[in-house]
Amino acid sequence: SQPKNDAWENDNSSKTVTLDGRPITLQKQMIGARYEGLPIAKNATVLDAQIILTPDNTVASPSHTLNVAVENTDNSVAFLANGGNLTARSKTANRACTINSTSGWTAGEPYLCSPASLASDIQGIFAKSNWAPGNSLGLLLTPAADSSLDIRSFESSPAESIRLRMK
Repeated sequence: SQPKNDAWENDNSSKTVTLDGRPITLQKQMIGARYEGLPIAKNATVLDAQIILTPDNTVASPSHTLNVAVENTDNSVAFLANGGNLTARSKTANRACTINSTSGWTAGEPYLCSPASLASDIQGIFAKSNWAPGNSLGLLLTPAADSSLDIRSFESSPAESIRLRMK
């Protein structure tokens, strides 16, 4: 089967990981996004890093805060359905990212999240001794509060999934 490039882990005692490609609800659970086969050279400089989220539904709530961390490894492995697979991964410090929308969120319309220091955290991964072009990078996101907002997943809509833009 294909590697899973996004997943979410329930915030309960079982820490169940879901990989089924349904939209991901922004509730107090950990969300993983994985970017396979990046053609980025070792020690590459990252000037800026942004995350783009695309809602699957429309909600009136104008802002959402996510805590974003980079998986602290030189080659992120595919997400597995094992309980605790996301929370067990080593990660960098959480970076708060608040996404404001004055009129709420509209399904299918992308929204930008620019956490401070995310670029330097990613650059630190590219500086690891075993980083090489073709390796994979993982992000771990945790919503600061429950929301009814659903975001599109990679398996259901790759072009509208959790995207990472770097320069």
